[in-house]
Amino acid sequence: MRAMDIYIALIDNKDDKFRPALLIAWSESEAAIFKITTRYDAKSNVRRSKYYKIEDWEQAGLRRQSYVDTNMVYQLPLNHITKRKPIGKLTAFDSVRLYDFIRKNSD
Repeated sequence: MRAMDIYIALIDNKDDKFRPALLIAWSESEAAIFKITTRYDAKSNVRRSKYYKIEDWEQAGLRRQSYVDTNMVYQLPLNHITKRKPIGKLTAFDSVRLYDFIRKNSD
C-alpha cells in the first residue's frame, strides 16, 4: 500500500456500494481515504469547491473523468478495501496539484 494509490472500497455500509477511493494513509487496521466520484455537475457550488479534478484520470486507472472529494476524510477498516492490489495511482502531477488544492481550500 502506498499513498495516492486508488483502490475499490466499501465506504458506506448502509448503501453497500463499492467505490474508487484514494488512499491517504494507513495503519495495521485502518485506511484513511478520500472518495473518488464522477458526479460533479449535479452537486452544489459549495460541494464542488472541494472537488479536485483529476487531470490524468486515464493514467490513474479510472474509466472516466473523476474528482477527488476532499470534503471528508474517511477512516475505513482495511477489510473494506476489496482489492489489496490498487486499480491505479495518481500521477505525480495530480498528486502535487491535489496537495496544493487541499492546502488552498482548507478551512
